[in-house]
Amino acid sequence: MIIKPLILSRDRAWLGGVRNIVETMMAHFSPDVEPIEMQVGQRIGQTSIVGRALFTLRDSIRLAMTVITRDISLVHLNPSLDSKSLVRDGLFLVTLKLLRFRRTVVFFHGWDDATESRLKKSVTRRRLFRWVFGSAAVILVLGSRFKASLVGMGLEPEKIKLITAMFDGRLLAGKNGDRNDTGKIIIFLSRLIKEKGIYELLDAFDGIGKRFPDAKLVIAGDGPERSEIESWVKKHNLESRISLPGYLRGENKTTALRGAAVFVLPTYHGEGCPVALLEAMAAGLAVITTPVGGIPDVFLDGENGVLLGTVSVEAITEAVERLFLDAELFRKVRDNNRRKAWNNYEANIVTRKIEMIYTEVAKKQ
Repeated sequence: MIIKPLILSRDRAWLGGVRNIVETMMAHFSPDVEPIEMQVGQRIGQTSIVGRALFTLRDSIRLAMTVITRDISLVHLNPSLDSKSLVRDGLFLVTLKLLRFRRTVVFFHGWDDATESRLKKSVTRRRLFRWVFGSAAVILVLGSRFKASLVGMGLEPEKIKLITAMFDGRLLAGKNGDRNDTGKIIIFLSRLIKEKGIYELLDAFDGIGKRFPDAKLVIAGDGPERSEIESWVKKHNLESRISLPGYLRGENKTTALRGAAVFVLPTYHGEGCPVALLEAMAAGLAVITTPVGGIPDVFLDGENGVLLGTVSVEAITEAVERLFLDAELFRKVRDNNRRKAWNNYEANIVTRKIEMIYTEVAKKQ
């Protein structure tokens, strides 16, 4: 049986996040899946509200015409639970409802706690959300907490399935690839925003560096805080020990991961399950992160590294020192991470699970 999913995703010019997951998934489909991609949502350079609204309306018309004129097995939407995505992808689902097309898969990648709270506080919003998104044949979420929340808002439990994020095994050239880490290199790999705990990490490293003279910090990524971070590094005279290589892809990311020892992501908020965390685990890094979003579903404290009870300078410092000073724990968590990631989260494994869901949905009338 050949499955022909119509996959809705963001403009290919967008970097990171959902765009990367969609590309990874599509690259690992079996020959039994022949995807058709449709780019939707805000385009690069389009910032006006009116412009975004017109694009969404146009995308809805394109979606309807594609479903009517082409042989489509199902439609796969990739929203986040935030206000913009719910409006945009909600309109797409309403369009499909009007066409009586019910073979839809909704994959929630991101999750905004404020949006969740607004939905739960308003009976009207909750009913509208349930009417629109409850029409999906299957809803995929990246954490058990998210499933519980959707069920609490009235969506059918049997429709909601847990799935994990995935990493592209080609990036790391095999699970037993040689590492080249030679010292205490810490890496942060994410968007440079305050909510990721970046300033707590910087302040913690200021003290860690004094205790471990060979320690270095790599802050990989881009974002609105980049210039402020650069100023912080200069102010503390740490240019020789803290590097900011920007957004990393391909071989540059591979080199950075293979050269590091500890991955730190002290994020404040739930955001699904960060792909960078899975990549770090697959590369055999010890991990320090927080129990938010879908992270607790893939990460155990003491087995995969350290889960921070709070995002603070003291907590991050204690976690790093614990790993640096306990060689047995350090070795154990790195071995555990490599094994767990390759056995559970590599793209081929996760994509096969999604294909099984596709097959189930495609058979629906």
